[in-house]
Amino acid sequence: MLTFYEKLSENLTKLLESEYNYDTIIEVGEQPDAQLFKIHSAILYPCSSYFQQKLTNTIKDNNVFNIKLHNISVKAFNIVIKYIYGGIISLENLETSDILDLLIAFNEFNISESVDCLQTRLIEDNASWLRLNFFRIYQISFQSENFKALQQFCNDIIIKNPNLIFDTDDFITIKENALISLLKHDELQLDESMIWDKVILWGKAQTPNLPSNYEQWNDENFKSLKATLQNCLPHVRYFQIPGDEVLEKIQPYKKILEKNLWNDIIAKFVSPNKPITSTILPPRKKLTTQLPSRNSISNDKEIASNNYLEIFSGPIYFPTNKKTIQHDELPSVTNELSVTLQLNLKWHDSNWINIFHKGEVGQQDRTPALLLSQNDSKPHPYCSVKSNWSHYISAGNNLELNKWYHIAYTLSEPQKRMEFYVNGELVGYTNVKDIIFNEFPLKIGHSDKYPDFQGQMSNFRYYNIRLSADEIFKDYISYHSNELGRNQGKILIKEIDPKSKLS
Repeated sequence: MLTFYEKLSENLTKLLESEYNYDTIIEVGEQPDAQLFKIHSAILYPCSSYFQQKLTNTIKDNNVFNIKLHNISVKAFNIVIKYIYGGIISLENLETSDILDLLIAFNEFNISESVDCLQTRLIEDNASWLRLNFFRIYQISFQSENFKALQQFCNDIIIKNPNLIFDTDDFITIKENALISLLKHDELQLDESMIWDKVILWGKAQTPNLPSNYEQWNDENFKSLKATLQNCLPHVRYFQIPGDEVLEKIQPYKKILEKNLWNDIIAKFVSPNKPITSTILPPRKKLTTQLPSRNSISNDKEIASNNYLEIFSGPIYFPTNKKTIQHDELPSVTNELSVTLQLNLKWHDSNWINIFHKGEVGQQDRTPALLLSQNDSKPHPYCSVKSNWSHYISAGNNLELNKWYHIAYTLSEPQKRMEFYVNGELVGYTNVKDIIFNEFPLKIGHSDKYPDFQGQMSNFRYYNIRLSADEIFKDYISYHSNELGRNQGKILIKEIDPKSKLS
């Protein structure tokens, strides 16, 4: 068999560009920026069930089908139509947000092979961006059952960091299928009684006309809530909830449970070995790889474990409270370390600024160090190696004034790698070997050579281990999840209406 797909693709693309003998005009976008595409119905019809329906239900005017698509960008449609004709998707010079818009468009047009490919591309190449725009991605992923890969990506994060969703104001707005997918998960890191509380909260929000005080409810109110939660209730693990919490939290709503289930819950506590008819779901698995609790640290320089020291919780102002920590006060470092902190810069300086620096300037002793460049405050993490005492990365974007950033620095001789993260995202790395770990003091916010840092820092931690990307992201989320939930979730609701369809 001889195949000439490339030539066929080229010929059909030329047909699109020539507009020869077109019989369909598609108006894309909103005025005044709308654009007309002159298309061939014979090409559209077999490629997309969406366009099959559109063409079938549209009456020709002067032998031309006229279709309007207002809820899609001209940029996205231009790529889609070139794919339909030529079988090629060009992602060059596209921002990640454009690729996401493209994914939504392909899904709306029911072009499944492209939906799968674009999800893979987003997850494999743009995972950091997806994390930083997590709430937008999470809501989009459950707008369609075709977004299974994105749903899995989001759920893998949420089960380890449930506060990302469950503790936000927008929790009650998530779709039922999104909530059920979390309830089904064996590794959801949330106490079962808390899960019950959240399910009830979500159910009340979806059920109109319920009195705010459940003690004032009548039978119809309980029936309404039961109907709302009929698909969620089977996934709550009732038999893993302690007895006192069953009485406190579940008993008031026992009318929404099947009678035999409530009887079995009580029977199990009275006579644990007695057989029951209800299904007993297994307890959720507790993950052990967690960062130490920050709530357990209250005093400056208090070593709460062998792996880290929280030097201050803060926030504290610099240069008023600049710090010098002696080497023997820090966790003992063998061949790797990490530093995490939050930082707020008050102004740019005409000279380099020291954020932290362990060593003496002029010696082979910049391990670790973080400097901000003059005038624009771009981060430059440093370390010292045998071949270069001042090995550094020019990492990420310039820091803006009066804005809080989560900063993480990691260094490892076994991994031969220095990494730098801003707001949970890896923004720079370099390969290193023969790292020089020194015994000089750690200076925070000042040095012997550079001007003092002007601004605030908080939650400064020094580790004798290399934090993973997931641990750093979790650390970032532990501070910012509520703020992200309030801000990003509301932006999403404004920008993307789950009920909106292409017209």
